[in-house]
Amino acid sequence: MKTSKKTNIIRNPFTALMVTMMCWGVTAPASAQFGAQAGFNEVFQPDYYRRDMQLFMDYLKLEPWQKPIVEMMLEDYQISFDAGTDACRNDMQNLKEEMMADPANAMEIALRPIQEWGQEKAIMKLELIENIRTQLSPLQMERWPSLDRAMRREKDLPKGQIPGESMNIFVVLHGMQLSQADIQAIDPKLLEYEVKLDRALEDRSKILKQNQKRIQDAMAQKNTEVGMSALRKISESRATVCAIHFEALEGIANNLPPEKAETFKVIVLKNGFPEIYQETIVDKILKNIRRDESLEPEQITLIDEIESRYLVSLEESNLRLLEAYKVDGKQIPIIEANRAVARRNKESTRMARLPDSILALTREREEMLERYRQELLNVLTTNQQNSVRTRTQVERSGSPKRNIGSGMSGGSSGNKKSKDKGKGQDRGMSPHVPENKTPSNVPLKEGRALPEGGAIVPK
Repeated sequence: MKTSKKTNIIRNPFTALMVTMMCWGVTAPASAQFGAQAGFNEVFQPDYYRRDMQLFMDYLKLEPWQKPIVEMMLEDYQISFDAGTDACRNDMQNLKEEMMADPANAMEIALRPIQEWGQEKAIMKLELIENIRTQLSPLQMERWPSLDRAMRREKDLPKGQIPGESMNIFVVLHGMQLSQADIQAIDPKLLEYEVKLDRALEDRSKILKQNQKRIQDAMAQKNTEVGMSALRKISESRATVCAIHFEALEGIANNLPPEKAETFKVIVLKNGFPEIYQETIVDKILKNIRRDESLEPEQITLIDEIESRYLVSLEESNLRLLEAYKVDGKQIPIIEANRAVARRNKESTRMARLPDSILALTREREEMLERYRQELLNVLTTNQQNSVRTRTQVERSGSPKRNIGSGMSGGSSGNKKSKDKGKGQDRGMSPHVPENKTPSNVPLKEGRALPEGGAIVPK
């Protein structure tokens, strides 16, 4: 366990730097709390991996003689990258005397090896690209933009920091059983989305690099205001990516058959916003109530009526929360930075973790869930209530406990997956997906050209 912690510190350069500064008795400034937003982790991640060889082969259609050459170039790049990161870490560890001699500029001194390595890393990337391109034919060079787009989807799409930013529509489509007619119907919208998303990811990358440098400078100059301004610009670029996802989500769904469109939207949104679409405490109680064989017909009728109203209320709550995240989700990184600055300044950290609009709707949702929870339990006898509570508690904690408190709410109940994963006949188990409609994981047949993070060969 200790070894694991040590490794984590070493691999996170900024964390290692802050720990080292504290060990040396050098106080990190409040602006150091921008560290997570300053791009330090990216600097210590390679731009290309050995596994990217498959993308080069798929998109460039490499000839047999080209494959070992490109593999060797990727291997050489990885070796050089590892050596560079090791050298940078060593430089960071050798700054003690200089930082102790000039504590007022300790942060600027500490950032120097990271910034120098970042510049060297950028040059290494350009050199690798140029070396590979010299081996390509004119036809393969024409395919390079397609490879670029695939690489950006593969590497940049997962780097989202606000809810919905990393939604992967391509992966969801690949997991669905789409007919050739379905694919032809969505193809124009999908192509439009691919181009817009690529442009947005590229713009976000540029804005990140520009403003991460400003954040680093703000850290060195102890200028929190400048750092926050740069962070706002980064958040705006993230919100743009989210907006493109939502535009494509509607456009593609409108060109699918209704049942497939509904399944498609539910899966995408559930993956992008688990905080909204996670299983609620009411879902779990309904599932456990339906298992009770002692229910009387009158009880079942009442439960059906409550469930119908609940599903309508839940859908309305989901949509309101979704709209709030669309508008104010970009504020979350800024709120986190403000909390970090307050924590570093030893000020009160009793600050909201989410924008006010989202917090207000979350409270409304919890109250709604509690009302329906109580309604359902009131239909049951005392023995039935105890049975449902016990089963629900077992699912949440893994061990039976009696007498669940009446203050439970859906806001904190969905962190552990139900151990009963799959009984489609249990009503209420997954009210967010149309009944009897389970998403398929069967991939598309070969030749269908829906991009999946660059992992699928184009037509």
